[in-house]
Amino acid sequence: DYLFLICTSKNKNYINNLLISIDKMHKSNKKIKLIIVENSQKKSHFKILKNFSKKSKIRYIYALEKNLGIPFARNKALSLVKKIKYKNLCFFDDDCKIDKNWLLNIIKLKKKLNPDIITGPQIPEKKNIYLDLLTREGTDYKKVKWAATNNVVIKQGIIEKTKIKFLKELNNFGGSDQLFFINLNQKGYSIIWCNTAKVYESFDKKRSNVNWFL
Repeated sequence: DYLFLICTSKNKNYINNLLISIDKMHKSNKKIKLIIVENSQKKSHFKILKNFSKKSKIRYIYALEKNLGIPFARNKALSLVKKIKYKNLCFFDDDCKIDKNWLLNIIKLKKKLNPDIITGPQIPEKKNIYLDLLTREGTDYKKVKWAATNNVVIKQGIIEKTKIKFLKELNNFGGSDQLFFINLNQKGYSIIWCNTAKVYESFDKKRSNVNWFL
């Protein structure tokens, strides 16, 4: 039912913590499958994934994308979607941990409104003035104009119909995910905010200074 798309790169702790949070969350009878794309020149995370598969019932597809840059990795993930049956497509960033009640709250919203796309908050794991300023807030169950790949659910068929890709020209600037969902919204697909569908951003010292913020 739920196909999670995860792009990962350098930090092995990130993907490991994210997988642990997914496994703890998976208490529903809804089926979860993973597509994990490593954006690297070599398979540095493969052992972590292999160890995860020994402990968890959740199955995954692994792929390596050697063209460095997050738009390339995201588009690689999209290209693999057509090989798997799903009802809901979900994007998460690898530096997130998913709240244990995330899936239950998504299911609750879908039963009530059944929107095309659902997004929710990414909350910094540790207090940080720079991250707090960038933390997005929204009104529960209200329409928004964009989403990000840190926490989003897309209804089956939308990606296949629109054939929208992540813009590789934004590789060195960021924002390819926001533009991706803005384009979907402009094509008439509704994006609904869900306050209770939470993910938590892992703390990174590199993002705790004014230079990074600027």
